[in-house]
Amino acid sequence: EDQADVDRLVSAIRLEGNDDQDVMINAILGDSDHLMRILVARKRDMEDCVKLFLEQVRWTKRWNPTQIHPDSMPTALPSGAWRLCGRSKEGCIVSNYKLQY
Repeated sequence: EDQADVDRLVSAIRLEGNDDQDVMINAILGDSDHLMRILVARKRDMEDCVKLFLEQVRWTKRWNPTQIHPDSMPTALPSGAWRLCGRSKEGCIVSNYKLQY
């Protein structure tokens, strides 16, 4: 059932995606665990799942989190413009930093 739902979600996303997002969409579509988290978060409602997925793609494209480095927040750490938000389910520290954007 899970893999069938992931496959349905992939098909629905491919129909909704656009050329501007194709590279990023294809990169994320290969991550079945990520797609399952979306399915669970949206109670397997395909329309809501596609919306969430595309929203995540737009956010990732805008903020490019893999390119955020300490030099992009030069005053955040010493000024205290950051907050510890707790821990993820996996035990990783979750924090929020005010970037220079």
